[in-house]
Amino acid sequence: MFFRGDLGVLSDGWIILDLVEVLYKLIYIHYRHIKSMKKEILLEPKSQIFEKHYHDYLQQLDALDFDVIALKLGGQVNKNSRGKSLGMSLLGQPYDISSHGITDSSGKKPRYEICIILCRHLLMCPEILPHDRQWASFKDLKEAGPLTVYFKDNVEQVIAKGFAGKTEELKSCMAALNGYPPRLDVNYDLAVQVDGLPKIPMVLLFNDAEESFPPECTLLFERQVETYLDAECIAMLGYRLASQLKHYPLDQPPGMG
Repeated sequence: MFFRGDLGVLSDGWIILDLVEVLYKLIYIHYRHIKSMKKEILLEPKSQIFEKHYHDYLQQLDALDFDVIALKLGGQVNKNSRGKSLGMSLLGQPYDISSHGITDSSGKKPRYEICIILCRHLLMCPEILPHDRQWASFKDLKEAGPLTVYFKDNVEQVIAKGFAGKTEELKSCMAALNGYPPRLDVNYDLAVQVDGLPKIPMVLLFNDAEESFPPECTLLFERQVETYLDAECIAMLGYRLASQLKHYPLDQPPGMG
């Protein structure tokens, strides 16, 4: 699998992924059928490619009706001298979204993957809201395809290995991200639901290591998640959760890792 070369293992058991490399490859995969775009990706610096895609998404946001978006996807419409923006939380961290840019609570532009998740979510807003609330693992989503190994290795296994022997710490971290008990009848050491986005809940299932069994983590999504985000962004959302849990000191606001 092409993502494995980007992995490194720290002494504390956490697997660290160069997300810039992953994003670069996701863009390449997404546009591989367009020869001119493929050439651009191969020749231009990665930072320039990310900026181009970011600004392209911002231009597309200009055509959206934020009042309609807020009714369908949640969030708060804000008005200022430059027009309207939409306030929306991603994993407990508030962001302000408009065609002029995306900012976090400190007024700074957030990480690239956060910008892309938020933009894609708004741009994919459906005309008719889906009602498939059935839970499914990432690998069981229709479009997961080649990302299933990446998701298992760099999201679920990262959480499992990072919190081996630390179930209570994981529980505290999820609580700090406004986690709450899911309406699921499951037998796990820990089961917590958290809102990735207002319309995209996720359930974290965790079993600590026991005798000959290694620690195990599974993330569940409602099947309708694919109406609100593409598979690449769902994978990035899972990565954001793993990253925030990994970097999250209990005295730091969520979403800063």
